[in-house]
Amino acid sequence: MNKGPLNPDNNPFYAYPNSIPELYWKRLESVYRERIIDFIFLSHHASADLDNKRVYLELELNHTYQLYLVILFYLYHRKTSPLSNKSIWVLPNELRGGVHFFKDSHPINIETLLKCFKNKEQIGEIVKMLGGSFIGAGDIGFIIPVFEDILLRYIFWEGDEELSDNLTINVNKNLEDFFPLDVIWAMINIVNQIITDLYEKLTK
Repeated sequence: MNKGPLNPDNNPFYAYPNSIPELYWKRLESVYRERIIDFIFLSHHASADLDNKRVYLELELNHTYQLYLVILFYLYHRKTSPLSNKSIWVLPNELRGGVHFFKDSHPINIETLLKCFKNKEQIGEIVKMLGGSFIGAGDIGFIIPVFEDILLRYIFWEGDEELSDNLTINVNKNLEDFFPLDVIWAMINIVNQIITDLYEKLTK
């Protein structure tokens, strides 16, 4: 039996950005003077329009509930509780409260993502498109800047006759003081889906 919730973007109650609670937009109005908030998302310019309650992205992406949730939380906490500079890479389940959250109720689905790592040329193009950088870890390793101060690290090991392919996704431990666990989960979901979508476009 599969554990964990369905992707909220597939839930008719949460499928679209207009399902985002009004509170999240009003919180931004309480801490920002400007009506258009500029920021960097996946190394590309983006902005949040408080009057029209819309996010504008330089990247061509599907506008989903999770995408707006992560961006609105980021913009609010960036202003009210900036991330500390000191941190270390950890698995999501090593975050405070993460053991039960990520192992039981909100497991991260990597099955569809694994196929993207079979083609090093294509994954290299995707990493470049998202402003990422390769690292010397695993068979393929790279870091993706989700926002200017929030990174995800991917390390892939190719399987053999005895072991299956394996992918590890790491976050910085200081993220536990910045985002709730469900927002961290949503952020990982978003980036995984973007990588998968870009791979499918490049391999058509």
